[in-house]
Amino acid sequence: MTRPLAPSPIRLAAPRFFYDLHADGLKQAWHGKVWLNPPYAAISLFVAKLIDEMESGRVTEAIVLTANSSECLTGAVISVLEQWTWLF
Repeated sequence: MTRPLAPSPIRLAAPRFFYDLHADGLKQAWHGKVWLNPPYAAISLFVAKLIDEMESGRVTEAIVLTANSSECLTGAVISVLEQWTWLF
């Protein structure tokens, strides 16, 4: 387990599952809380996968990192984002 760069009184939990390029996260079942940093070239595929997992009830919470550019926010992604609540 890696340690945070700055000491913290909060104990951080390591993820139970980590899917990299070789594990192909799109073919795996996702569960519980998800931290998603998708490849921006395929963000629509990962957002669609997240929606499926949330609708199935396997994913209960999610954080998705996106690029701050209009090129990243395709029509499919925008239609999903309109349904979510955002905290700023």
